[in-house]
Amino acid sequence: MRSRSSVARWSLLGAWLLLGSRAYSQPQPDQQTVLDAMSVAEDVPCISRERLAAHVKMWLGAPHVPASLCIRVGAEGPARTVWFEIQRGDSARRRHFDLLPASCDDAHAVLGLAIALAIDAARLTDSYPALTANSSAPRLSMSAQASVAYELLPGTSLGGQIGLTADWTSWLSLHVDVLSHITRDARLLESRGRFDALLVGGALRACAGGWAQPALHLAVCAGLAAGGIHAWGRGLAPSRADSALWLAARSGLRARLDAGIGLLLDLEVFTNLSPYSYEVDASESSRRLTRRSADAALMLSVGAVFGL
Repeated sequence: MRSRSSVARWSLLGAWLLLGSRAYSQPQPDQQTVLDAMSVAEDVPCISRERLAAHVKMWLGAPHVPASLCIRVGAEGPARTVWFEIQRGDSARRRHFDLLPASCDDAHAVLGLAIALAIDAARLTDSYPALTANSSAPRLSMSAQASVAYELLPGTSLGGQIGLTADWTSWLSLHVDVLSHITRDARLLESRGRFDALLVGGALRACAGGWAQPALHLAVCAGLAAGGIHAWGRGLAPSRADSALWLAARSGLRARLDAGIGLLLDLEVFTNLSPYSYEVDASESSRRLTRRSADAALMLSVGAVFGL
């Protein structure tokens, strides 16, 4: 049976691997060493300032922090509860540890990891304020995408969509889209004739996700789409045209890459909520041929997003 100390060490090693290793950066004029930024009160049990700074550097992957950053470690109460505080200018945040590992080695590792994560969060806020902005008014943007779909209309169809996005937070957004698709030369079983079909509709969906990397946002989206389908025959006797209502549930994954311009990639599934069918009277066989709509369709869209 493994000791608590061994389990803690392996857990901390796993967390370090998840954080990933980063190359040590060269000091800048507006930076200081982690050791210079840190102060540890004398009454903090078994915590050494030098050893704690070394653990913070290891977890952080860099030996320097902004010059405006102050790290304070102290203890309070009869049980000498350990706390640390990260201060940037007039803003300070404190976290308490009611129970640190009994081993001083593990205590340094746990406390160092917590401080490194807090510093990383503060650095992300400073570097990418748009990711953490807290505003009641949503940020609006427009998008334009070209797309290819399978079984949205019979066979493979081509089209596109134009969307309006409202980003309420860094992880939640609402989208209103207008989309259109067309397929050509579809056929019904053994009929010699062909038909074309056009879909025009609108959609409303919500997306929730986060920033996997500073420039890459991944989200899961779900919503509804509605519109109409118009089909017309060619080479049939007689050739007619007809329309049908289209209603579908829409779900999928969205990736946005900010590389000077915002690039979008959507992979979605449309689940048909209003089944319909394409029918033709085949004169060569003197019977009615029917092709039912697919229960689900797959669509891939690529394009760009533009801020308003």
